[in-house]
Amino acid sequence: MAAELGYFVTEKKASVRDLQSTILHLTGLDARQLKVPYQGLDQRLIGPADEDHLLEGVLA
Repeated sequence: MAAELGYFVTEKKASVRDLQSTILHLTGLDARQLKVPYQGLDQRLIGPADEDHLLEGVLA
């Protein structure tokens, strides 16, 4: 059995960005549209790239 988060994950890898995106989804927020103005730019919690994935095992 392997943990899903950590430095030495062997299977079912998940990043912190994936976990944050999943938590926001469960609260009814869209992680890609949630933006905060910071130093003149719109920053997103999950970062600038669209590399987040929902963790299906958490949603079940």
